[in-house]
Amino acid sequence: MNRLVRNDPQMVPLMGNALVAVYFKAAKARKLSRATKRQISNAKSALNSLAQAIEYLKRVSTDGRDGLSMLLEGPPLDDEKGEREVNQMASACWGIRLDVARSMHALQTTIIAESKKPINAGERRKRLRTLVETLASWWLSGGGRSLAPYVKANRRDDDRAIVHGRSGKFLSLAIALFCNVDDFKGSEVEAAVTNVHEARLALRNLEREAAA
Repeated sequence: MNRLVRNDPQMVPLMGNALVAVYFKAAKARKLSRATKRQISNAKSALNSLAQAIEYLKRVSTDGRDGLSMLLEGPPLDDEKGEREVNQMASACWGIRLDVARSMHALQTTIIAESKKPINAGERRKRLRTLVETLASWWLSGGGRSLAPYVKANRRDDDRAIVHGRSGKFLSLAIALFCNVDDFKGSEVEAAVTNVHEARLALRNLEREAAA
């Protein structure tokens, strides 16, 4: 990557810090992205299981009253035979039930918050795609030109062109970073850069059509 800043002693650390920031921003974006349908479905199943657990723990009590009544009214005065005394098992399960109720509330709040996040089309974006998108935003905000890679291809009459490779300054930066510093393959980075460029181009066209 030093070649990209021509080994400028002042620019090299600035470039390094900027690329480190790209990784942190990409990681944050993935962390805050909406959970998958499977994750939310499993969380809802866990919520139902917790509700069942609370009901079973409630049945362990020998008192027969709910927790609030037990707290407000105290021990039953008409239990002369001691059949409704709260034994050690019932007392322990009552405390566990309170803990489960707190966890259930926390899980329910998490599911609601997660469900309110915007839904992205397609599957959850992979780590490389998020990294390339974050790098692209940094590149363009810093005055970088188009993300579009130059395609080396031979065109054939009445047939699809044969692509021999792609090049470009942004692509070179992405490959230098994600192949040499990280552990991705050049073909993977090349495909991700192409996809990010095409997605941004499609979005820009939609915005122009909407404004027309």
